[in-house]
Amino acid sequence: MLSEGDLDAVCDKAVERTKRDLTLLADACAGKSKLIFALQPFASVMSKQLSPQEQQLFAITDKMQYKHWQMLKDELVRLWPSYSKQLAEICAELAVPFMDLNQAAYDGWVFVDRVHMNDAGYTQSAQHVAKELLI
Repeated sequence: MLSEGDLDAVCDKAVERTKRDLTLLADACAGKSKLIFALQPFASVMSKQLSPQEQQLFAITDKMQYKHWQMLKDELVRLWPSYSKQLAEICAELAVPFMDLNQAAYDGWVFVDRVHMNDAGYTQSAQHVAKELLI
């Protein structure tokens, strides 16, 4: 298992690669298309009240994945605020609008696990992104 310092380094590398890729995209889209960065929703960092279905599904997957998932989830929750902040800063440097979809309002049952949504969740996410694109 990776240590906390190792996981921080992995996160830093992910931020570096995202910056590299987003820079290329921003350059390619300049003056041609509107580019926004939408950070993926992650149920464990959202303030959304979980639906009964989400609570049941999360309980099942937690039981199936044992302690390894719990450790990974705890590290993701720890790293997420810094990761999100760094991505927002990169977007500001590149003049790319940044959306943290974890801050958006969601209604009802939207997650099938902590990182994947059902059709209703993806529809709501798409609606949030569409609003940003129309600004």
